[in-house]
Amino acid sequence: MTSILRKKLSPRDAKSLSAFLSSSDRPTGTLNLNELRGFLFAIACSPELVMPSDWLPLVTNDQPIGYKDHKEAQRILNLIMTLYNEINTAVIERSVTVPPGYAFRDETGANLDEQAPLSQWSRGFSLGHDWLGEVWDERVPDDLSETSKELAACMMTLSFFSSRRIAEAFHRESNVGRRGAQRRSFEEFAEIMRELFPSALLSYASIGRHGSEALAGHDVARD
Repeated sequence: MTSILRKKLSPRDAKSLSAFLSSSDRPTGTLNLNELRGFLFAIACSPELVMPSDWLPLVTNDQPIGYKDHKEAQRILNLIMTLYNEINTAVIERSVTVPPGYAFRDETGANLDEQAPLSQWSRGFSLGHDWLGEVWDERVPDDLSETSKELAACMMTLSFFSSRRIAEAFHRESNVGRRGAQRRSFEEFAEIMRELFPSALLSYASIGRHGSEALAGHDVARD
């Protein structure tokens, strides 16, 4: 890529990238822009550096993306990398927030609709985290450690709105008290996930980048 990557994706470029990804010319399973944002957040938070050549194929479900020419390929790759750099910078600076335009819908359950921006973001995030599962297992191997428990809580919160089926499963698994009694209704539990979402973003980023930064420091010291 020969052009200089901008620090942030402009609204105009976001609209252009969204149109490209959502085009019928793209392979089945291609991430839309909302899903891509969640996916790239997971990539940016990886405990180990992941090269674009490794994660880019997942954007189009490991299928050829179908650029019409070299000029379009360069333009779209620049936009994707601009978005990645924007998200990665926020993760490094620990300034991640609920993405612009992804404000929770007033009725909490509405955020579970398949077309809800936050639901799509959560699906993309889940894809990225699951793809990096082995990396996370290597960095946080102890299921009983405080870090592992914090990571599991972040995962539940950030992926909760990816689908109603997943949300209901989390509710069943996490909401059973003594003698099998349920402590909270699904609606109450979903509202808690909504309230925890911003802090889960920061915690997930902190856990992941702490691992990658520690690894980078170790490599520098060894050299």
